[in-house]
Amino acid sequence: MKKLLSLALFLFVPFLGGCGVKQTSPVNQAPISPSPVACTAEAKICPDGSAVGRSGPNCEFASCPQESVKKESATVKVFYNNSNFNPNSIDCSKVYPLERTIMILPETGDLAQVSLQELVKGPTNEEKSLGYISWFSDKTRDIIKNVKTENETAYVNLSDIRELIPSASASCGSTEFIAEIENTLKQFPNIKKVIFAIDKKPALFYEWMQVGCSADNNNCAEEPFASIVSINNSATYCANVGEKVKVIDLTTGLPLVPPKPCCVGLKEVYGKEVAGTSVCGKTAGIEGVCLPCGNKKCNVGEGEDNCNCPEDCPNKVKL
Repeated sequence: MKKLLSLALFLFVPFLGGCGVKQTSPVNQAPISPSPVACTAEAKICPDGSAVGRSGPNCEFASCPQESVKKESATVKVFYNNSNFNPNSIDCSKVYPLERTIMILPETGDLAQVSLQELVKGPTNEEKSLGYISWFSDKTRDIIKNVKTENETAYVNLSDIRELIPSASASCGSTEFIAEIENTLKQFPNIKKVIFAIDKKPALFYEWMQVGCSADNNNCAEEPFASIVSINNSATYCANVGEKVKVIDLTTGLPLVPPKPCCVGLKEVYGKEVAGTSVCGKTAGIEGVCLPCGNKKCNVGEGEDNCNCPEDCPNKVKL
């Protein structure tokens, strides 16, 4: 009997092992994907003429080809008068150097030209507090139309500044005006002489400065200015805060205004929250402007909001 019972148990135990709950693999199912992000149908025209759209989970514009181009920095000097060192402008030709760090593209940046553009922006508020003064200010930052260096002479073509800074043509004013530009340019060893013109006409400049034409200014010859190329075609020509970079026609996809890059420290932004709504963008066209987006401060007064600069303005801002 014991032998029969042992045999039965021997046969029954394996059977119990096979009668357990069977472990099965979960049914193969497609992973649940998050709802796709619907980016607004906007386009950004890049400096090279190509266009990029918004993509990715944050609907950010793709990088432009030119954004990968390495920019180089350089330290240059700009020269201004100083009321502390030269009280009451005792010597009208006396100017003093300040160092500025500027960004240039190696392929196109002319250091003398970029330095001159930096000069005509005028002293910064901090520099003014130290006594630096000048005819140049934010309103003169775009007066440089063309620059050419040839045979150790810099030919500087200005826009018509006669009404912009009329007092600069006074006796002491003209001396100071010319001294600031000449000293800024002559820091470069390939420039020994500077000749000016207004709209490529030297006579207009020197008559306004009450100097007249002479051998010192090449007798106001216009020929050297005829061949100089506008700096608007170079990478040093840039848009300032709030200035339109380009406006895109949504019908044709083409820019309505000529594109130009933002100045150093600024970023191209597009779109704007439509007043009273939570909708980003514009219906008539997409306006691209340059703003200090990325400085961790929501500059509402300059046009930044949650639509065009969410990194600085994380919360909705009604303008």
